[in-house]
Amino acid sequence: DKDESLAIHQGILGRIFNYGSIVIKGTGGTNTPNPNIKAPMQFRSIVNNHIEEMDSKQQ
Repeated sequence: DKDESLAIHQGILGRIFNYGSIVIKGTGGTNTPNPNIKAPMQFRSIVNNHIEEMDSKQQ
């Protein structure tokens, strides 16, 4: 399955202590949760940057 998006779920404590769950949503309707990720916003940014780099190399 190709990944469509990365969603971040953070509660109030997650925002205070900078952790959260990342849910990878695939094209087949699959959701893969990954709980207790440190700095989830930074993680998502890094993943998105890598995806953009790979896409630009394929063109």
